[in-house]
Amino acid sequence: MRVGTPSFVGSRLKEAREARGVTCQSLADTLNVSRSSVSNYESGLHTPPPDILQQISAALGLPPHFFTRKIPPRAPAPQFFRSFHSATKQARTIVSRRYEWFRDIAAFVHQFVKFPDIDLPDFCADINYEQLSEHDVEEAAAELREHWQIGDRPISNIVWLLENKGIVCCRFQFGTMSLDGFSEWRGTRPCIALSSDKNCCVRSRYDASHELAHLALHRAVRQEQLETYSRFSLIEQQADVFAAAFMMPASSFANDFTPSLDVLRDLKRKWFVSIGAMVQRGRQLNLINDVQQRNLWRQIGRRKWRTREPLDDVLPVEEPEFIRRSVALLEKRGLSSVQDIAFQLALSEDEVIGLAGIESRMELTLSSDSGETCRASHHEHPTTIPFPH
Repeated sequence: MRVGTPSFVGSRLKEAREARGVTCQSLADTLNVSRSSVSNYESGLHTPPPDILQQISAALGLPPHFFTRKIPPRAPAPQFFRSFHSATKQARTIVSRRYEWFRDIAAFVHQFVKFPDIDLPDFCADINYEQLSEHDVEEAAAELREHWQIGDRPISNIVWLLENKGIVCCRFQFGTMSLDGFSEWRGTRPCIALSSDKNCCVRSRYDASHELAHLALHRAVRQEQLETYSRFSLIEQQADVFAAAFMMPASSFANDFTPSLDVLRDLKRKWFVSIGAMVQRGRQLNLINDVQQRNLWRQIGRRKWRTREPLDDVLPVEEPEFIRRSVALLEKRGLSSVQDIAFQLALSEDEVIGLAGIESRMELTLSSDSGETCRASHHEHPTTIPFPH
């Protein structure tokens, strides 16, 4: 009779398998066991022998003690997947599982580092989002700019702005082109997750602004409402209007707009938004009519700019900084390290590095030695890490 692993947590195997996008049958084939054996491991009916546990660890890229560590409490919260109805359930599940690991990393860091105070009004505190008009959404974007005292100028770095306002941000590979990002407000801390797969500055900035809209307008939305197509469509439409108004405020963008692709290409360097988004915004503000809009879209098609625009390979993608800097600061002060975090959370070091936005151990070493990257107050813990504005 083969000896199992008494401390094995079956739900951990399911979590890891789903995070890697591996089916029960595929894992069973890798382990050279039956599919029912894998199902029994996950249900807790049986536990794998030590040698099979080692194979599971290698196959799923996680340390053996990941599968013996209980899943920490995780309060459910609606997740605003922008492509909820077009992306597959498996794609969303893969991203959600890895995102939970990021949340675990952020929670670990929070033991040592004071996060910025949350500064994000709830624009639907006194009104149901379904009652909002397009004008109301435009006004909410303008009010948020005023509240944050950023006027009507272009925003140089939206991700840093969000992090400064207490929104935890992460950016990692989703492994699919059908998902751009999502957001949630769990407990007292909002979070935005962005995909790094498309690696496009203006696309990512739009995604961040779109998710900001959900946090500002849709805080009271329940998960089941997102699964109703009509409500989901309204929620997404409102987020699109908010994102455009937030990135391109009517009061100043209208003065710059000219219905010429060559002019819009130059404006892209100023506003850090796509040419297509500027055309759409021009129509929203009645700066062009339907005929002019169609003509501009035809020109975009002829120039083959629909999938890739000029400057997309030049403008740098905005990377979240707070968690990365926090990990570097902990390393510098000898409070913790990537190895410590990985061990405490039962993750691989590569997983921590990837989810925390650290490109390599070399980058982490350089960051922890950089005065600018690791600026901090001189308090003991918790310490604070200010960001550029």
